Amino acid sequence: MQLKYAHLTDFATVGNNGKLILVGIFSNIFDALKVKPIPFPQFHLVAVFEAHVTEGTEHKLTVRFVDGDGRPVIPEFHGPIKFKPTRKGRPMEGNVLIGFGPGTVKVPEHGDYEFRFQIDDHDAGGVIVAVTPPVSG
Repeated sequence: MQLKYAHLTDFATVGNNGKLILVGIFSNIFDALKVKPIPFPQFHLVAVFEAHVTEGTEHKLTVRFVDGDGRPVIPEFHGPIKFKPTRKGRPMEGNVLIGFGPGTVKVPEHGDYEFRFQIDDHDAGGVIVAVTPPVSG
């Protein structure tokens, strides 16, 4: 099993036909409030994984949010992930969509942070978010 893609978005949902709807994909959080810890705005974490049909359909997902040294920033969370066939001859896919309210994720300082994914205790990839001072112009 491996990560096909992952994004942080302003909004995400699953449409009636199972299609992911992503609005406002981003990879930077700007420290506009200049307070510590630095709060994240409301956002969604979306990830799509691929698996071979022989790997089965039901698995355990762990999501960790870590700093640049791999230390946890918030408690990890666990849940099921179910893979479904997409089309003949292609890998199955499993989607993850997690919503975070404003300020529920906070980091101590500027830098790179990462959401890391594990499926059945095996590393499945991650997505990096940079926390930076606001761009002055």
